[in-house]
Amino acid sequence: MLKIKKLSKVMLVVFIMAIVLTVFSSASNYLVYDTGDGMLSTGINHAYDKSWTTTDYFDNGRGMMTYGFNNIWFNEDHCKSLHTIQTHKSWVGNDKHAFQSSNEAAPGDWTSTVSMGHGTKPVWEADYY
Repeated sequence: MLKIKKLSKVMLVVFIMAIVLTVFSSASNYLVYDTGDGMLSTGINHAYDKSWTTTDYFDNGRGMMTYGFNNIWFNEDHCKSLHTIQTHKSWVGNDKHAFQSSNEAAPGDWTSTVSMGHGTKPVWEADYY
């Protein structure tokens, strides 16, 4: 009887590990970064002397990320994302800091907007899993 309980526990641990590995191995991301002088990895050129926002679509149109630069109150980079069929979150970072959205959004919902002070070579990212 003791061997059966021990075997059951081992099988449960293996099953849980398989689920965790499956979830993490299916994670993907969409990343945009400043390559220097305002040129983005998407091939778009943006200066940081005035506010701008753009939206990119990814994962065959199932996801979108709205990101950009705002200088209305102070210089900041911002990002939010949506994915129609997968859970997701948003990130924004630069050479000094990185922040993620305060919520993990359900499929079909926007993440909260992530904002941070503008820095050298900003990075905007949407993770979906």
